[in-house]
Amino acid sequence: MEEEENVVSYLGDQTEPTVTWLRGKFPFAGAEAVEDAVQDALLHALENPNAYKPGSAGDRVDARRLFRTVAWRALRGQLRRKGNRTIQLNELDGAAPSQLDLVLAQELQELVQASLPSVLAKFGEAKRSSLQQAFVEKLRWLDGDAALARRYGVRREYLGAIRRQVGELIKRQGSAE
Repeated sequence: MEEEENVVSYLGDQTEPTVTWLRGKFPFAGAEAVEDAVQDALLHALENPNAYKPGSAGDRVDARRLFRTVAWRALRGQLRRKGNRTIQLNELDGAAPSQLDLVLAQELQELVQASLPSVLAKFGEAKRSSLQQAFVEKLRWLDGDAALARRYGVRREYLGAIRRQVGELIKRQGSAE
């Protein structure tokens, strides 16, 4: 019990520096997500007090490093599970999207929709629908290729190939105009 009190008292002093450190590492993460990650690290410390024994000065440094590592991994895990769906381009600068942003987004969507059928024609009939759904979801939510490939039952390499080919077609159309 005394060990737990030592761990809590030492790591309790480390929460604010850890919050500041995490905000520097993940500038677009919300304050709630950072606080949740630090709370997860505190819970980990309470569940595993032997890993955080603050004895000598070197042990304190190791305990702080472990605490920060656990908090960093917790926050990274939260952001991965969200799929970065809450981060929108207009939130990065705090401004609402301008009319130009909306027009450019619409034009890009039209270019992708126009070039997607010719790119998908190179793949088998059975996977075209799944590949199209996965690619459109990738553009909409910024999920990773590996997660989408598992979700839609397609090969990750195919999503990368589609992204490259659509990009090349859009570049060609842009240079032709």
